[in-house]
Amino acid sequence: MNTLIRVLDALSDGVGKIISLVAIPILLIVFTTVVFRYLFGIAFVWLQDSYVWLTSLFFMGMVGSTLLHDKHVRVALFYGSASGRKRALVNALGVLILLWPTLIVIVLNCYRSISRSWQFLETSVNEGGLQFAYLHKSLIYLFCALLFLQGLSLLLKSVRTLIGHDDR
Repeated sequence: MNTLIRVLDALSDGVGKIISLVAIPILLIVFTTVVFRYLFGIAFVWLQDSYVWLTSLFFMGMVGSTLLHDKHVRVALFYGSASGRKRALVNALGVLILLWPTLIVIVLNCYRSISRSWQFLETSVNEGGLQFAYLHKSLIYLFCALLFLQGLSLLLKSVRTLIGHDDR
């Protein structure tokens, strides 16, 4: 169990570190877009699409790392002053009752839209925009996969704590 937890945590941490590098191109593209638009009166739709899509990649790709490092939003009412075992129980129930069912709903509700997007090789809705909207839409699956895997790690850590084997 400990090995699986380490692998899942390393995956989330590694993906988070790689995806965090996307922040630099986002800033450069936004800066370039603003300069072109307001100083020269030139707008490139593909450039605007690129920073929107990269921002999507950034937020969707960082979700596992965010959960790993405990930076997500949580209801402090049940968690803030709780003992380690109570926190583990809240985390386990949160994964089983809230996180995973929500991810299932997301995947089931997005499947048709994403598969159609791939079938038709959907492009940007903006004239002159990027050509691979199907990849952009598929980030939803990346989001769900990363969050599912880190949720599994959190669940395993919680079980380890609840059974009294929190030896890391």
